[in-house]
Amino acid sequence: MIGILRRVERRPKFVATVLSCAVLAAIGYCDSLVGTRITVSYIYLAPVALATWYAGRWSGLAISLVAAAVWALANPQVPAWGGRSMLDLWNAASLLVFYVTVSLLLSALRSSLDRLKGLAKVDSLTGLANRRAFLEVAEIERRRSIRSGNAFAVAFVDLDNFKAVNDGFGHDVGDAVLQEVGRIMLGSLRATDCACRFGGDEFAVLLPATDREKAKTVLEKLHDAIKSSMELHRWPVTLSIGIAVCEDPTRGIDELLSKADSLMYEAKTSGKNSLKAAVLSARLV
Repeated sequence: MIGILRRVERRPKFVATVLSCAVLAAIGYCDSLVGTRITVSYIYLAPVALATWYAGRWSGLAISLVAAAVWALANPQVPAWGGRSMLDLWNAASLLVFYVTVSLLLSALRSSLDRLKGLAKVDSLTGLANRRAFLEVAEIERRRSIRSGNAFAVAFVDLDNFKAVNDGFGHDVGDAVLQEVGRIMLGSLRATDCACRFGGDEFAVLLPATDREKAKTVLEKLHDAIKSSMELHRWPVTLSIGIAVCEDPTRGIDELLSKADSLMYEAKTSGKNSLKAAVLSARLV
């Protein structure tokens, strides 16, 4: 059952709505067979919950309305619509209110969970992806690269002299530096790229479907944009960047990050404020 629900969540929303309608029809048919001997009105919550959780609030509300109508039609003690008593209509209306209330509560719960899930993948200070989210996206890109054969790049970015900023200007200014770097990354990188705050003053960038020359072009543009902003604010911060371009996606993300990290330290030890790149080709058999 859990496996089926997971498949439903990966499908377009209308699939959940269609499935909810099918479940609702089955419940209504069973309800019409058992008659008044067994109360099954609460079982109608199943398609209501299914539609709300996987297709959204409006789908859940629509299914709530249909569920109340199906219950009324399936109940053999209720005569045809023309002969309904006020009590019959009251019962149907009460169920509708109940289904709608449950649907609204589930919708609010789903929205809260989605919001929390999003926050769990975002660095609160910079607005960039956090380390966990970055590693997930990088692994997805590595698998895509296996299928497509396209190279991709991973870069490590370290802020030179960041400790001196914290010590000389205070941690509030240090936070402002990190926020400015995050803002520029979000604005300068391509829509397909993924930037994250890896930890402290270290950042990582994923460049999908990118070879060595394109990677250097993108990161040089980012380097220049951040450098200009640091100079404008009179913050003594520069960047040391290491870029590992992967032409062999059988290599793990950890290996690529390790290579990018070592290249970044090469750039830092050779005078800072520079960029080093290398290509990880296919291993020789």
